[in-house]
Order: sequence, then C-alpha cells, then structure tokens
Amino acid sequence: MAEEAKIRLETVTPTPTPISLGKGRLTVDTVPQGARIWIDGVDEEVNTTGSVDIDMVEFSKKVKVALKKDYFTDKEYSVTVRRGKEEYFLKVLTGAVKICGTTKKETDQIRFSFMVGAKRYKCGDIWTGTGTHRQAIDLEMLNQLTGNIKELTTDATTGKGSITITYADDFFGNGKNKLVVSIKGTANRIKAFKTITVKKGLGFAYSPLDLVEPEWEEEYPELEGCKDLEFLEDESGVSVKDLREFYEGKGAVCFGGKDRYNVICCEKPNAVKKECDEACKMAILRFLAGL
Repeated sequence: MAEEAKIRLETVTPTPTPISLGKGRLTVDTVPQGARIWIDGVDEEVNTTGSVDIDMVEFSKKVKVALKKDYFTDKEYSVTVRRGKEEYFLKVLTGAVKICGTTKKETDQIRFSFMVGAKRYKCGDIWTGTGTHRQAIDLEMLNQLTGNIKELTTDATTGKGSITITYADDFFGNGKNKLVVSIKGTANRIKAFKTITVKKGLGFAYSPLDLVEPEWEEEYPELEGCKDLEFLEDESGVSVKDLREFYEGKGAVCFGGKDRYNVICCEKPNAVKKECDEACKMAILRFLAGL
C-alpha cells in the first residue's frame, strides 16, 4: 500500500530588519495612512505606516515628528526614541477641511453639489469662494441603505462638484437613505451626511418635497460616544488635560495620554467595541496591546 504524502504548511514570518548599532527606530502609523513623516524639520521621504532609523549618541533622544497629509492639519509632536529599541507612534489625523453640500430635488431626479473648504469657514462662506479649495478633489458618496457608491470630482477652477441621480436608480432604496460623502483616501475622516426619503414601487420612484431642505451635516470622528481629545482641542482651544478631566468627571473611560498615544475617551465604556468608530477602536486596541 503506497504511503500517503504528508504536506506540512508553515507560516513564514518576515524577519524584522535589525536596528543598526548606535541607532534607534521610530515606526509611525496614522489614521488615515499615507502621511509624510518629517523628523526635526527634515523630510524623511517615508509615508505612514513607515519606519525611520535615528542616529543616537545618548541612550535616549527627543525628536520632533511632523506629519503632513493633504486635507489634514500639520502638527508637530515630541517623541522619545531609545538607542537599540523600536518606538511605535500612532496618531489619528485631524481634518483641516470640510465638505459642504446642497440638494436640489426634481420630479424624477435629485442633484447633489459639493464644495470643499477650510474648516474654519462656514459653508455659506465657502459657497461664495472664501476658503474654498479650488482643485480637483475626488469624492465618493455612499448610500448606507443599499451599500451603493457614486463617485464625482470637484472642478479645479470653481471647486464645485455635482452629480444628478434619478430616484429609480439602484443607488437609492425604498425608505430612508442615509448618504455619506467623503474625500477619497481619507479613511472617512472627512465626511458629511444627509438622509433622503425615497418612495419606490412598481413603476414609480420619487422623493417627497420638503418645505425647507435640510443641509448636509458634518460628521465628526467622536461618533457613538467616543471623543478624540486632540481633535476637540483643535476645535475648542481647551487643553487635552482639561478635556480629559471633564470627561472622566462625567464617568467616561479615557485611554492613552502618554507621548505616543492619542487620548480617546469613551462615554459608553461597556460597549466600546460595538459603539466606537474605527479610529477610536484602533487607538484603544493599540493602547491595550501595549504598543
């Protein structure tokens, strides 16, 4: 009787590149990824997630890390690197722009128009050209009811992008359609949302007209009970320390707070994994893993 061949499958784990003598390693990750890494004012020509080996004379060294990505706020951080060790640095980037949208309903179709502008301006100002980003920006609009996506690009001259969709289009479902528009490549960190009611049946599709059409609303990262305190610091001018004391005083559970971590406070600690958005969960999991 012939012997059966036995095949053993092995998982091959890549061997990390050893840290050179007299150096320390800094690995930087961001949400979203793709941010350019600058250290002590020098462009390292590395994007996140990426690693940079740093010359070390003493056992430890503080370096200035700047992270730069289109549509996000440039910010500099102080990070301590140790000789012969790898330090992991995670940051959730803060959006520097926002999406403003308008909706025009017609008998059998609806027209959406969008402009992207600096966050410090109101949408009314952005529509009139103040703070508007006049460049081609790729947007995608997701219908959470159907899971379908439409794409459009803003005009490089006017900064405006528009799309017209018929109610009969498969993009819409019957009932309340929650639409989320975001800048592509930002991991949904820069987005706005709106709900449209569409009635569809055999041979008909329409949307009830509203006396006043609600505007698109900006959706911030602190969704579902999660607060990104660095984001709130940029928005409110209140320090992370004071914000943390405020939320912990209300019974929230806060994670992080050291040099390497964002401070994330969850107001619903018993449902963190279910309630918090992707960025919040990532920060919490990184902290719990001791990275």
